[in-house]
Amino acid sequence: MNVLFPPNLVPGDVIGVTAPSSGVPEHLHPRLELAIANLKKKGFQVREGGCLRSQHKNKSSTKFSRADELMSYLTDPDIKAVMPPWGGDLAMELLELIDFNLLARSEPKWFVGFSDLSTLHFPLTTISGCESPRII
Repeated sequence: MNVLFPPNLVPGDVIGVTAPSSGVPEHLHPRLELAIANLKKKGFQVREGGCLRSQHKNKSSTKFSRADELMSYLTDPDIKAVMPPWGGDLAMELLELIDFNLLARSEPKWFVGFSDLSTLHFPLTTISGCESPRII
């Protein structure tokens, strides 16, 4: 299998920030806003997902909402990187809902994260052929 690497990010590119596992509870919104401001200061555009700023019982939203949002970000040609705020506990709920064959036909993009998101990195690389480094 040939592993596909997305192009390097350049100022002006769109970074999608979504929470496919744990979301950001309200008391940590200032920290999130600082991180987003730093991305913008580097010249990137940021698109926030609807799942990002919520947290209920160890997850940002229902598995269906998280999977739909993640798939829409991973297949949107305008988004060049998907950057969750962190991992969590329940990314494995998304595995049956992710269309890895569609992702294999989509343009590769950076999907970064750690911890629970490794659950998604492994099949993303092995099934779709897209390299997804855990940390950049």
